[in-house]
Amino acid sequence: MAILFTMADVARNWVNFGYPCGNTFIPNRSKCWTDPKTGARLKIPITYQIWQRIQGSKGKAAQSLYRDREQRIREQRRAAVPGWRKQQPAPPKPEIDTSKPMGLEEFRDFNSRLLQGQITAEEVKATWERIKKSEPQLREELQKLKKDQLTRLNTGYVWSNAKKEDLVRGALAGIQERFAPVGYSYTIGNPNSRIQAIDKAVNEWTDELIQEKANAYKQRTGERQEKILAIKKAIENPETLEDFKTRESYTKNPLTPEQRRRYDELLAESNLQQRQAEIEKRGKVSAVEKEGIKLSIQQTKHTKHGHDLHVVSLDERVDRDTYNKLNERAKKLGGYYSSYAKDGAIPGFQFKDKKSAEEFLGLEEVNKAGDRIAQKQEKATESLTAKAEALKEDAEGRLSQDRLTNTARRVRMAESAESRASGDIFMANTMANIANAISEGRAKYLTGINSKAQVEQLESLLKRAHGDRARDESKDLGYSQYRNIWEAEPDEKSIEYTEYPYPNIHKSVLKDLIEATKDKPGLKALAAKMRKRYNEVHSNENMHRVKFQDPQSIQDFRDFINRAEKAFGSEKSTPEGRSYSSSFLRWNAKEGKEALQEYDRLQRAGITSAPELRVALREYLNYRGKGKDIDPIKRLERDLVGTKIAGYFPTPDRLADHVIETADIKPGMKVLEPSAGKGSLVDAVKRKHGEDVDVTAVEVNSKLADILKAKGYNPNQADFLDLKDGDFDRIIMNPPFENGQDVEHVRHAYDLLAPGGKVVAIMSEGSFFRSDRKSEEFRDWLSSRGKAEKLPEGSFKTSDNPTGVSTRLVVLEKPKRREYSISRQLTEFAQPLKRRLKRRANFSRQPIRDPKGGLTAAGRRHFRRKFGNNLKPGVKKPQHKMSLEDMRRKGSWATRFYGRSKLPPLKDKKGRPTRFALTAAAWGEPVPRTVAQARAIATKGRRLLKRYHQKKNARN
Repeated sequence: MAILFTMADVARNWVNFGYPCGNTFIPNRSKCWTDPKTGARLKIPITYQIWQRIQGSKGKAAQSLYRDREQRIREQRRAAVPGWRKQQPAPPKPEIDTSKPMGLEEFRDFNSRLLQGQITAEEVKATWERIKKSEPQLREELQKLKKDQLTRLNTGYVWSNAKKEDLVRGALAGIQERFAPVGYSYTIGNPNSRIQAIDKAVNEWTDELIQEKANAYKQRTGERQEKILAIKKAIENPETLEDFKTRESYTKNPLTPEQRRRYDELLAESNLQQRQAEIEKRGKVSAVEKEGIKLSIQQTKHTKHGHDLHVVSLDERVDRDTYNKLNERAKKLGGYYSSYAKDGAIPGFQFKDKKSAEEFLGLEEVNKAGDRIAQKQEKATESLTAKAEALKEDAEGRLSQDRLTNTARRVRMAESAESRASGDIFMANTMANIANAISEGRAKYLTGINSKAQVEQLESLLKRAHGDRARDESKDLGYSQYRNIWEAEPDEKSIEYTEYPYPNIHKSVLKDLIEATKDKPGLKALAAKMRKRYNEVHSNENMHRVKFQDPQSIQDFRDFINRAEKAFGSEKSTPEGRSYSSSFLRWNAKEGKEALQEYDRLQRAGITSAPELRVALREYLNYRGKGKDIDPIKRLERDLVGTKIAGYFPTPDRLADHVIETADIKPGMKVLEPSAGKGSLVDAVKRKHGEDVDVTAVEVNSKLADILKAKGYNPNQADFLDLKDGDFDRIIMNPPFENGQDVEHVRHAYDLLAPGGKVVAIMSEGSFFRSDRKSEEFRDWLSSRGKAEKLPEGSFKTSDNPTGVSTRLVVLEKPKRREYSISRQLTEFAQPLKRRLKRRANFSRQPIRDPKGGLTAAGRRHFRRKFGNNLKPGVKKPQHKMSLEDMRRKGSWATRFYGRSKLPPLKDKKGRPTRFALTAAAWGEPVPRTVAQARAIATKGRRLLKRYHQKKNARN
């Protein structure tokens, strides 16, 4: 069925349906239409009647539309024909309202469209007219902006002290100048001249110029964006040296440790390559034109020194320029020209080795840089190795030297000497490691090291950086944490704190030098330069040293210090009323010279900047040697010097060896040293018998036991008198002497002997002349069991704890076991038991209130044995019968006992005199019951002392 359209439908939708496929209508045929929106081809059957209605008077609207379409189709077909043109009137230009004022926001929108090329030249010109009329409104809006916003709108330079009115005027001028596509000129002073010049420049705008500028702006924007991305990448993750320089320009944030290491390596590598290029350039020996030059080589000997020479002679004379070139070539190859012809000498270019002479003879271009570097490094490594070997040999000799360490002062001296020797061994090992690394090609940034001073400089800088790190990391944690960090070995983290040792001097020292040299001839100009640098630092209270970093200031400082050092002879100067001796000023100049020496050492080693120093120190860490640590046993022994340990007097080695000889120790014996101390006697046993004997040491003191453990012994840390079990073949001992302890120790040691065993003991002389019961019984007991010999005077003078006490060597031998009858064994067991019971019965345990009473005779003897050294009998004679010694003793007692500032109680809680008060009776004085009575005894004692001194002086 055909689709029928009304006339109104066709008239309304003709444009939407498009055009018929043909120019004429064929009845009852489908017509072809194109949908403008979808582009689809539509076949719509239209009846003849509808077409007639379109052609008729009732379809005038549709016919008009159809005719217009047909006309446009014909025009398009004509335009497609080459050579056919038809003048068409230009479309009317839209009129722009220029009377409306323009605000700042609208100008910004206009400027944005202009930069992007989204505007025509006519719009630019019309907008300019609006801008000229909008000056009051723009000025008002600009007045509301802040200074930094106005600064961005100004096209010229803005001074920091510019006023806001000037900024507003400049911003308005910048807005107006935006409409000039090219430069313009105007008359200064005429307010309308600039606007008129811009009027002329505005006419230069064309659509093509706008697009050209838009394209250029787009290109600049793209380049700018790429640069921003590159800067961002350089800031976040710099990879090349250029990236690091860019980062330094745009941010002050510190580098991470990884970035710092990368930067140091890149910069050091760059500087190293530059130096190598310069060396190669200097080592290049230019060729010489061969034409007209005839040379011959001859071998001879030096007429004075006798070494071999290879002489290249000129067969014919040459001109001066050629000779100069040849002479320069010879010098670069290590030779020289000699015209000496006497004594058989051959004039010509002299060379010590044949290879250089042959290279010179060839006249070709030669590069000697590689050979020179190799020779220089070989010479440096040989020198460094030789110095390291000599230093190590000397240090090991000093370290193994025997030293007395029996006083605190001698211990300090010994430790200081050993510490220096250990440091020298460390330095020697480090030097040897660096020399080996250079010779084997493993070192990259230490190849310039050729002296001990340079190695010491690197070690000093590393330790200084390590100390700075310890202070920085422990500033909130305390000294103990600082010590923990400082005592650890330096590592790469410590190197981050390294500072390059640029020449520097304390500002007060520099001021003194400036004042002393400001009027001296030859130093005035340099002193003025130093004054300028001093003033820069003087104003900063946190800066105490003046540092010179750029090459020119370093050279000025060097000249100033050298001339100042020479200038200070015997003369004196008194600037500002202060007296400066020449020696003091020379000392000040010496500080600056030492700073220059530190700087020069690194410069000679090829370490010329802080990054290179950090890289060199990282490499240096791999080659640091090791010193020889002080023996921990020796350290523990020295820690005891000056420590008060009751009864501790170590046996000197010489005496210990004598004891071992006397003991006659055989292999396989069980040996005991009671109260072993630091093990002097067991050490002597080990020295002579090694591991052939079983040695046991007993020591109660923990510090001394630690020394024995460090020596490899397993000491029994207990009191020797508590040791009950034992069956020892030999007991060697140096027991404590106080209060007769040596007697008790020796008798107890005898009980621990196996039958046939021997005790060799060092005892004090007191046990052999004292009249107390213990000593008498010991002498009786010793007479039937052994013998004693006097030791030389001062046997303990060389002990670690020296003493002048006289000593004896006691030797006891226990008889070999024999079979006795049962009654004999019971008798031997019962006799010592009876003695012990009797002593216990004789001792009274009543409270001691009176030194004269409360004890039996046996108890008093026991009291005297135990306390006799501390409680000597008092002087009870009247003054006229006292000797000088009696006066001194009683006067000293009374003054010291009752003359103290604060007295102990004179009565107990029950009102009875205390022992402190009763002591007066032992000296023949009334027992004081009040403080005043006690003070009176003290006054009497002072008079006795005064009388004693008078008589003594009169006698002398």
